[in-house]
Amino acid sequence: MKKKRTIVLAALSSLAVAAVVIILVSIFPVKGDVEPKTLRVSFPDLGEPQNSTVRRLLSEFDQFYDEYEVSFSVSRYAELITDFGTAIQPDLTILTHSDLSLFSKYAVPPLPWTGSLWGLYYNVTVAENNDVDIEEIAESSWPAFQRQMTLLRSQDVVPFSLGARLGWPWLAWLQHLSKVTGGGSTPEDLRLTAAEWRYIEEAGLVNEDYRSISWADSIRRVVEGRSLFVLFDATILKPLLPKERASLGFMPFPGSQTAPQPWQIGSLLYLVAPAFESRPGWSPDGAKDLVAYFSSEGVVNRLREETGMEIYAASEYGSNINLIPSVTTDARNPVYRSLIESLSL
Repeated sequence: MKKKRTIVLAALSSLAVAAVVIILVSIFPVKGDVEPKTLRVSFPDLGEPQNSTVRRLLSEFDQFYDEYEVSFSVSRYAELITDFGTAIQPDLTILTHSDLSLFSKYAVPPLPWTGSLWGLYYNVTVAENNDVDIEEIAESSWPAFQRQMTLLRSQDVVPFSLGARLGWPWLAWLQHLSKVTGGGSTPEDLRLTAAEWRYIEEAGLVNEDYRSISWADSIRRVVEGRSLFVLFDATILKPLLPKERASLGFMPFPGSQTAPQPWQIGSLLYLVAPAFESRPGWSPDGAKDLVAYFSSEGVVNRLREETGMEIYAASEYGSNINLIPSVTTDARNPVYRSLIESLSL
């Protein structure tokens, strides 16, 4: 009888313990049993290996954070713009600086994440054959550089190549000239720089047909040695063969590095996360975690090494870089179009 009583008590004790465990689990669920919140990341097409690297980094984020489940898609930029404020809006995406007006909808301040820096690409052989000291002129002021280019023109070398048929490459020149002469990047600032450009044109420092040829044609001129410099960003390298890429060098725009606060103009892309709940289960903390992850030094360094992209870590904002958004990404603005048309007369 005593043995049966012991068995019954043991069974009751086991049931009691089980009941307590069930109650505790219902109150404090273990992490692995929590329904993960879905985080949607949608980027414009960054090309390869950029897309694959981003996908791999997101997979690692997914493994590290049990509370999130991440989905990644590549979308057309126009579709990303259309999705803002809708139920299919992603938790993290990329915007250009020209869409700054949309940033007011977002709680997480948009952070500059990557950029394609503008500068002067040059034909290495043409520079060497004409005794052009690239290191020296890269550190010169704009007036000093201009004098050297005028001297080079007297040696029957066309210093600059430009293909302004579509307008926006011309805007890049006007913005750089405005900056080195103490101006800004507004349409009026660029209009005031027209006199500086007129000198370049009248002195024969640029190809005569620059209004009628394309940006691709202007790159070919430099690759083939018909001009020394072309003002462009890193996208210049994409259509070129490896041998052609090797024939080019790069230098910052003269005057940009000798300024009291050195600067560079770039086509900036920003990380942006939404501020409002776009669907059930949306997580503002998850969006913030994604932004912090992509702007952390470790992830930034991996992206730099694996893709060659110029990525900026959060620790660099406002201190080590002074990047000015390129107006070329806003070339469709009617005011800029009007400016180009007036200069084309």
